[in-house]
Amino acid sequence: MLVRTLRLTSPTMKGKDVKELQRLLAGSNKFGKNFHPGKIDGDYGPYSAAATRRAKYALGYPSRALNTSAGRTLYRYLSGSKALPATYIARARYRRRKAAAATTMRGRALQYAMKKKGLTETPQGSNRNWLTRWYYGNDTAAPWCAISVTHSYIAAGSKAFKRGSNYAYVPYMENAANAGSLGFARIAKADVRPGDIVTFNFDGGVADHVGIFVKWTNKVSGTFVAIEGNTDTAGGANGGEQMLRNRGMNLVSQFIRVKK
Repeated sequence: MLVRTLRLTSPTMKGKDVKELQRLLAGSNKFGKNFHPGKIDGDYGPYSAAATRRAKYALGYPSRALNTSAGRTLYRYLSGSKALPATYIARARYRRRKAAAATTMRGRALQYAMKKKGLTETPQGSNRNWLTRWYYGNDTAAPWCAISVTHSYIAAGSKAFKRGSNYAYVPYMENAANAGSLGFARIAKADVRPGDIVTFNFDGGVADHVGIFVKWTNKVSGTFVAIEGNTDTAGGANGGEQMLRNRGMNLVSQFIRVKK
């Protein structure tokens, strides 16, 4: 049992209590997880400190408490003598889901889309930026919401998209999804996951905008967040910026999953 708080110090803290914590961090804990503290040598060095932080993250500690200090509370959680708070369990579950999503193609596509948040046109209102130049290979001016989705999925490893052809026009993407061909499939609201594609219809004609689904804000009422290129704070389809938008089902044309 720890009777002191272990911290990275110079010289390092040593003792039987360190060795006991290291055993817990190495896998002899209630959760059966190895947080890789290095040698079980009773020396609280950088490996043990890093393992402590990894354990706290996995157990659902809040971000402000993700440090390398190990005290009695962490010891008790790991040993099973104290139950994790419900908020920790929920946070740990969320982190596991987030990590799992990142290993899927749609999860990676969402990550790439988020990296482009804040991208604008040069000059503003020109329908030109590095994304349009990437897609066309020249200085062509074009609406670029679908180009942004194309770029995110190609970067994520998708073979369904091709640079320079097919999916700069949203209805083409929908046509493929409706046919269930070329690596696309139309999916129901109930099946939507972060990283899936969402198309929008603002004027009652054909779909005129597209983004990548981020999360539900209220699944019952049908409100959600999407990351979209070529929009604006008013929610338009030609606004010139990559940004997060709050949307509702009233504007949704389709949800689409990329399958290859």
